[in-house]
Amino acid sequence: GDAVFDGIDFDIEGGTTQHWDELASFLSQYSKQGKKVYLTAAPQCPFPDAYMGAALKTGLFDYVWVQ
Repeated sequence: GDAVFDGIDFDIEGGTTQHWDELASFLSQYSKQGKKVYLTAAPQCPFPDAYMGAALKTGLFDYVWVQ
């Protein structure tokens, strides 16, 4: 089809705290010159976020929407 993967929003509010940083790193590799793949996150206000702390520390997120 015509669908295009241009980004993903991490809105993790439960489950495991592991591997979100690895997933962010893996997905960021899809960005190429002229074809940006955006990574966004919606962590809870306390920092570091209980689930996303390690992922946010990677510095790979283009936008962070604090809840």
